[in-house]
Amino acid sequence: MEPETKIGLGVVFVVIAAIVLMMCIDTVGANRVGVKVRLGKVTGTMTPGIEWTGMFTKVYDYNLRIRKVQVDMVGPESSTDKDGQRVDGSVAVNFRLKKDPAVMISLFENVGRDSDVNYILNIEPIIREGFKQATVEYEAIEILQHRQEVKQKAIANIKANFPEEYFEIVDIVVDNIDFGDEFKAAIEAKKVASQLKLEELEMVEVVRNQQLQEIEVYKAEAEKLRLQKAQVSDLLNQQKLIDKWDGKLPQYLIITPESNGMFLNLAQGQLDNSPEPVVINEGD
Repeated sequence: MEPETKIGLGVVFVVIAAIVLMMCIDTVGANRVGVKVRLGKVTGTMTPGIEWTGMFTKVYDYNLRIRKVQVDMVGPESSTDKDGQRVDGSVAVNFRLKKDPAVMISLFENVGRDSDVNYILNIEPIIREGFKQATVEYEAIEILQHRQEVKQKAIANIKANFPEEYFEIVDIVVDNIDFGDEFKAAIEAKKVASQLKLEELEMVEVVRNQQLQEIEVYKAEAEKLRLQKAQVSDLLNQQKLIDKWDGKLPQYLIITPESNGMFLNLAQGQLDNSPEPVVINEGD
């Protein structure tokens, strides 16, 4: 065999060996896990790196990083309340595959490749339905008043139906709960009516306070008039006594209740300690 032929055969052998070697070696990227399948049969899993897997072996890798599915329910895709009122919302779920090799093999055998997981396991419909199951238990005004409670129910509904045999949930965020234009208009009208009612009550209170102030003024004026009238009456009574007096003084006049029987003899200008009753005779 000529040297050129030997060299050519050697090159062919090297190329074939390289191809075979490449076919028997597989790689898995960081934060991924591979499921090894040889001629349709799962032979195990593969961690990140390079591994000799043998002929006719194919490795299907799955991402172990946190995955995020966000579902925005607005417009035609929105949820409803108990009365059929439109309720919008947004739900984001962060989750990741479990690292258990048995789980990976089960996921491959029962679900399929990584790219098919969300679709086949109905991740988005589960999220959407979990939110709808929560909002339909309340009226729109109750959702507005108990927003956090509605969120917690939506999260519980999603967790209850999520395929946790394959995934572990990192967190669920329910956000942007909103309502249709009709409900917003009704709420706005109610706010306006409440404000008008409040202003009306404040005006009534102002009028009432004014009336109370006027009543106090009237009372003060009435008391003033009463006192003036009493003073005038006293002066009139004194004037009447003066008019009736004939200018003569009585002979005796009791000084005080505590005078102990002492009398002033106005005619004689002296005190009398006689305990005997004395009749004042104006004519004597």
